[in-house]
Amino acid sequence: MEAITSRYPLARYRPAVLDTPTAHAFSIGDDEVIAGTADSVAAQIIDQCSAAGAGHFAANFNRSQPPERLKTWYADFGRHVIPRLRNTGSSTLAAAS
Repeated sequence: MEAITSRYPLARYRPAVLDTPTAHAFSIGDDEVIAGTADSVAAQIIDQCSAAGAGHFAANFNRSQPPERLKTWYADFGRHVIPRLRNTGSSTLAAAS
């Protein structure tokens, strides 16, 4: 941290902003984690996107897991959650499908 704060003195007074030299990680609030069954995950995504007026979202899986587990998660998400999002009545997400 000393090397960073000597080069960027304001780094010790403000939180890191993504894509800056002081950014090492990011925090996730409790309402930003989505987990559960395919129906529950799709419903949570739809609710959050509708509340925010968003037509897109970013999914971030736990990349510290082994590649084989990630492949299974990605496949399950694509097979079970994405179709539910495409079939939603929400005009917000329907435009994004």
